[in-house]
Parts: sequence; C-alpha cells; structure tokens
Amino acid sequence: MVERRDRVRLISTTDPYTNLVPGNLGTVDRVDDLGTIHVHWDQGSRLGLVPGEDEWATRMPNGSVIPVGRSHKPSIKV
Repeated sequence: MVERRDRVRLISTTDPYTNLVPGNLGTVDRVDDLGTIHVHWDQGSRLGLVPGEDEWATRMPNGSVIPVGRSHKPSIKV
C-alpha cells in the first residue's frame, strides 16, 4: 500500500518523454481514482506512476526498500 508522504524509488517507466531515470527518488503526493500515484520527484518532475506500466519501490521509514511489481494496485490513506 502506498500512502501520502511515502518515499518511492523509480525502477522503470514507459514514459518516453521523462527525464527521470531508474533510481530517482520522490515523495507520494496522492493516488487518484484510477490508481495513478502522483509523485513530487526530487528532480522537480511531477510524473505520475501508472500501475501495470511503471515499476517502483517504496522506501519504508526504517530505510528498507520494498519492491513493487507492475501488477501492484496501490491505495492511499488520506
């Protein structure tokens, strides 16, 4: 489950126009009704992560990383 303010690490994206690269870090802003995870990337980008298209990992408060697969269906607590 992805929650607001979680840290995420990009593994891969299918967006051909982004400047983001694998390993980039960002902070989850929200998850919309379609499941897109809107991220404020540390590089300034606002690219959303699309389940089934993009891959990412969630960074837990203790620093450990939980890999998230393409089929992950995120939810968010508000």
